[in-house]
Amino acid sequence: MDLGKKWGEVPVGVGLENRKFLVEVWHHEGAHEVNGREYMDTFSILITTPDGRSCLLMSGENFNTTLVPLPRKPEQDRDP
Repeated sequence: MDLGKKWGEVPVGVGLENRKFLVEVWHHEGAHEVNGREYMDTFSILITTPDGRSCLLMSGENFNTTLVPLPRKPEQDRDP
């Protein structure tokens, strides 16, 4: 499957799992039509093994690239 050609998705994140499996996040921002159906903010997550085999782990819609702040740890709330 060509995520860029069919879905208009581009890579937005990449990382290594357990120092050997490549994890990729692809995303298309906004609305687009595929096979007569309209989709909004699609995403796909793939994993590639060291021997080059890739597997689509999941895909969906309404992906948001906005960073969400992490909750503060209780010790950070205390005054010194």
